Amino acid sequence: MQTFVSDGSDLTLVVALPEPGRYSMRILVADLNAAVRSAVTMYLQSTLELDTVWEAGDDEDLLAQAEVFCPDIVLLDWGLPGPAQAEWLASLHALHGTPSVIVLGSRLEQQQDALAAGGDYFVYKGDPPACLLATMRLAMADRGAGQGL
Repeated sequence: MQTFVSDGSDLTLVVALPEPGRYSMRILVADLNAAVRSAVTMYLQSTLELDTVWEAGDDEDLLAQAEVFCPDIVLLDWGLPGPAQAEWLASLHALHGTPSVIVLGSRLEQQQDALAAGGDYFVYKGDPPACLLATMRLAMADRGAGQGL
């Protein structure tokens, strides 16, 4: 399956992604807004048929859950209050299994800072859900954990 991922410029990246199906991935969704966390969790569970999704509402919960559950992928709200985001990213990447971190930003201008700080991927919160889904599948393919790989 091919998916077209655009960064808003005139360039479009064509990515070969695994077909939809059940994935055995551990996902941690970290966002201050409980409604956003819940919506993202339900979307991922239904669309990717994920078995395990945890939620964190602040920086302490994020790091505590990440240490206990060893997620494969962390969806990190760039606006999550707490210490500098670069510190979170360094702590997350130091974990056993080194999760992939998809930074969720409310402004497109945050992309450069998020990736420079150590985020593996960036998704603008204003993009359609299909962009998050494509990025999740790309992260899964990069980790070699999706079915059909």
